[in-house]
Amino acid sequence: MDRSGFHMSILVLMPHASPRKSQTEPSFISKQVTGAKRYYFDLDPKPDGDLVIVCGGCERMRSDYIIDRTDFPFLVIECVAEGTGTLEISGVTYQLSAGMTFAYGPRMAHRITSDTDTPMLKYFVTFTGKSAARLVSDSMLAHGRCVQLSAPQEVIDIFDWLQREGLNETRLGPQVCAALLPVLIMKINEHAISYGTLDFRALETYERAKRVIEQRFLSLRSSEEAASACQHQVCT
Repeated sequence: MDRSGFHMSILVLMPHASPRKSQTEPSFISKQVTGAKRYYFDLDPKPDGDLVIVCGGCERMRSDYIIDRTDFPFLVIECVAEGTGTLEISGVTYQLSAGMTFAYGPRMAHRITSDTDTPMLKYFVTFTGKSAARLVSDSMLAHGRCVQLSAPQEVIDIFDWLQREGLNETRLGPQVCAALLPVLIMKINEHAISYGTLDFRALETYERAKRVIEQRFLSLRSSEEAASACQHQVCT
């Protein structure tokens, strides 16, 4: 569990994660990270192909991390799992924190920075194909919108699933990840809340209590015991 209260299964990040031997690491992959786990599939996909996962991963930012682009060849969904930063996209500036997700793609200028004191840990998945643009344009992430998630762990769990399938390098890994992408977007749509409307301290408390109850529901005999297990005082 990280400081935000979310359970993280990808915590031990490698200093560098390289593509397969037959591939060269793409130039758009940031070197301004202290650790990363990344997977790579088709780095040169056909423009008229079906939904294709290009690559993805989980990265912990360095304090000087900055991405400043005017364009990008593929579509990307990113999710902040820990830390804070800033996103500038479509003329809007967002203060990023755990549980926030956003998307960008071709002809969409964007600038991402990580705060020095609390560097971000974030997931990303990069994709393209004939159905890719519609998946994003029909979602809560359309037009560069950044949203908060009411249940971020459910979205992080799918990113973790993508990580496992991508890093296993099995024959069907690319197809499995392509099948998971619509599920990821559906879960984002299900839990998306407009930016600035959610008190994350309250959400963190709720998520922590929910996990305790789910893990110990057979042994908890009262609301008082549940509250004690969550290290909260019961108001009477």
